[in-house]
Amino acid sequence: MRFAVLHHSLPENNIRPSHWDLLLQFSNYQFVEERCLDCFELNLPPDQWSSLAVTRLPSHRALYLNYSGPISGNRGSVELVLTGEMNWHVREEHNFEFELIADPSSHPNQWNVSGQRFQLSRQGEDYWFLKLQPSRTKNIEMQ
Repeated sequence: MRFAVLHHSLPENNIRPSHWDLLLQFSNYQFVEERCLDCFELNLPPDQWSSLAVTRLPSHRALYLNYSGPISGNRGSVELVLTGEMNWHVREEHNFEFELIADPSSHPNQWNVSGQRFQLSRQGEDYWFLKLQPSRTKNIEMQ
């Protein structure tokens, strides 16, 4: 499965602020028009995703895994800033756990989320909480 992060710049007259969209692929697809991406709106860039409230948006089409450009209906534009592979560890109705493996050529070093494991837990209708999970690596002391 794949993931993408888009920076969504909205028009100045929009009541919503510009934000980041985290797209998580939940099924395989044949056509880029298929809706196979969970989408979450975040108000902070990827390097600040340790713990924050997020908004779940309707599922998105597969084409957004590789898209930068204008959005129809005067909804601004998106810039693809991060992409790569992902592994689902848990995908339940109110709880997601996943690991991101970023494509090194797709992102600046300050957004290094590769190997990071996250949890998304539902808090309300469309409101979720994103939390960086502690590293699963065990430290072994030398004797």
